[in-house]
Amino acid sequence: ADVQFIAAALATKSTIWSDDKHFKKQDEVKILTTKELIEMLKQKL
Repeated sequence: ADVQFIAAALATKSTIWSDDKHFKKQDEVKILTTKELIEMLKQKL
């Protein structure tokens, strides 16, 4: 179950990297897809 990932991210104020669409249905934890992560990393270079 994904509840552990959400709970861990909430407890540590972290972002989750996942391409699972169901994670985007919530708004408590920031979720990055692989595409979003690549774009973010490109901007940092």
